[in-house]
Amino acid sequence: NLRARLSLDPSDADVANRLRQLRATLERVRDLVVNEPVDGRDRFSHTLGKLDERLSEMVEKAKRGADVGGLVGPLEADAARTERDLIVGSATRAETTRDATRARELRAQLEARGAAIRDLAAQCVARVNPAPKLAVPDVAALGPVPQAAADVDAYLARLATVSRALNFAHAAYATALDERDELRGRLEAYAIKATRIRGNSSGPGSNAGADDTNDDLDELFRRAQEVLRAEPSDMVRARALVAAHQAYLASRSTTTGMAREMTRGMT
Repeated sequence: NLRARLSLDPSDADVANRLRQLRATLERVRDLVVNEPVDGRDRFSHTLGKLDERLSEMVEKAKRGADVGGLVGPLEADAARTERDLIVGSATRAETTRDATRARELRAQLEARGAAIRDLAAQCVARVNPAPKLAVPDVAALGPVPQAAADVDAYLARLATVSRALNFAHAAYATALDERDELRGRLEAYAIKATRIRGNSSGPGSNAGADDTNDDLDELFRRAQEVLRAEPSDMVRARALVAAHQAYLASRSTTTGMAREMTRGMT
């Protein structure tokens, strides 16, 4: 063993064990240096060489019977620090690689989303007026994904900002188009309700006033439908016409209900 090779006294067993552990540490450092990028490998190779020299000198001194106990601690600290720096550097590079991969994937997703939202914006402008006036960010303006760890972190933050802006733009344009569809649906529902009211108001008790009201409802429905079918639809007029149709229908429904109650009271 190392203690026998160094001809150490049994009382120096602890030093022998520490020297053996130092040799193991430097071998681990050597393996880590091999995996370092070229730009950092020379620096760590130089450091490893110095550590090797110090260990070899220490072993030679010990063989000659010198007390090397005071030299072991500083070398252990330097070797441990070098190993730690190499491990941290390797872990950081691995994390940066993962972050860069995630950034490239997120960038591709945002490019696709941006294109889809720009199409949605074009449809919205063509179909409703006024339409939202929001710029849809283009992720290509950020440039390619960088390589440095700090730059990748900053790039991911900018991608997150673009994502939030795309979400906002999508919500605005989709809401504008959804409102037109919602007004169309409401108008159709009111038309069905109007048909039922006409059925209830026909027959005994019907009068010319009811016919005039029906004509007014038909005109409001026609005008609202015309506006909602136009492209782009005038949303201000559409809202007003649908609201007027709803209000007129509500009053007609109330009048018809009262007339129906009066008729039942007379029979």
